[in-house]
Amino acid sequence: MVEKESTSAVVTMGNLAWGQQEKSDLLLKLYEKSIDCMNKAVDSIQQGAMVEKGEYLVRAQDIVLLLGDVLEPKEGSQELASNLRRLYMYVYKLLIRGNSMLDVEAIEEARKHMVRLYSAWKHIALVQREDDELVKRVRCY
Repeated sequence: MVEKESTSAVVTMGNLAWGQQEKSDLLLKLYEKSIDCMNKAVDSIQQGAMVEKGEYLVRAQDIVLLLGDVLEPKEGSQELASNLRRLYMYVYKLLIRGNSMLDVEAIEEARKHMVRLYSAWKHIALVQREDDELVKRVRCY
């Protein structure tokens, strides 16, 4: 049986201020978890463990929907946010097809998209950290 984990959090805005570093770390962890769930779902299909397959894919679907919901388009980035939202919906539909039809190829395609997005966000987070460190060093002089 799959261990139960929550992929959602309840946070009151007055009690917690999220910095860019924390947002990036959380985003990357969500991607990692969704990819891990997809890998485990494929393994579950190959082992004939259909209940576990369903639980892993539902968890991955929840994460993908969450990623689409938390997009915060800034001025001039509405098109990018819209494209990302469409890609998340496509991944979500692939996961539904994989779950309902035992379509490993659909799950693998969804995983491929999420790995590419994860790689891009990881690069962005790394560049942001480097920029932040540079700013801190400059302020020291």
